Amino acid sequence: MNNLLLFEHEIQSENQYLIESPERVQHIIQVLGKRVGDELNICEVNKSLGTARIDKLTENSVELLVQRREKGVSFDIKLFVAISRPPTMKKILEHGTSLGVSEFHFYRPELTEKSYLDAKLFKEKLFTSQIELGLSQSKVFWKLPKVILHQELPKFDDIELGQKYLLKMQAKKKFSDFPPDLKKPISLVIGPERGLIPSENLFFEESGFTPIEVSPSTLRVEIATFAALSQLFLF
Repeated sequence: MNNLLLFEHEIQSENQYLIESPERVQHIIQVLGKRVGDELNICEVNKSLGTARIDKLTENSVELLVQRREKGVSFDIKLFVAISRPPTMKKILEHGTSLGVSEFHFYRPELTEKSYLDAKLFKEKLFTSQIELGLSQSKVFWKLPKVILHQELPKFDDIELGQKYLLKMQAKKKFSDFPPDLKKPISLVIGPERGLIPSENLFFEESGFTPIEVSPSTLRVEIATFAALSQLFLF
């Protein structure tokens, strides 16, 4: 954990927070080894980054006083990824968040198990812990991403897609042929490991997505995701 996440419901005053989550209190005491007077790197979720000093500390709570605030980094990166096994989606949510994804859109193409849509990860919103973990691992990002589940192919109504890329094996182009600009919105589509069927590829291409190859190899969904996100930062 590079930044301790602080949430709106924990605000006591403008600069004061009270943490009563047993897991986070124990992390501060046992893992980080912090005591009264020590400072922590913090992320005031959806607000700012900075540092805070421990004012009071018990086995059950931690009172923090914000010492410094600074502007963090944020990108408009929308990831449209074919729904997969829950362990795969957990990895994508956690590490995608730490790589700057602002919106996760999980959709179901033809060659994907329908049962994945009923995973507890979404039904019980267990994905929250994954994106919070990813955000805490980042030293620069401060916004929790949105997570949207589509029952079929995504509909793009009212979504600002910006620069649009579709990962596709044996595509003739790479990111270097259409260099992404991180100052503008970016949308990235990743299909299932079995691939998109021709009509699905056509759907995305007719929606303006440029086919891009990130590797000549067949990749797992999560590896393709991380490879593509990493390549965005090369330009």
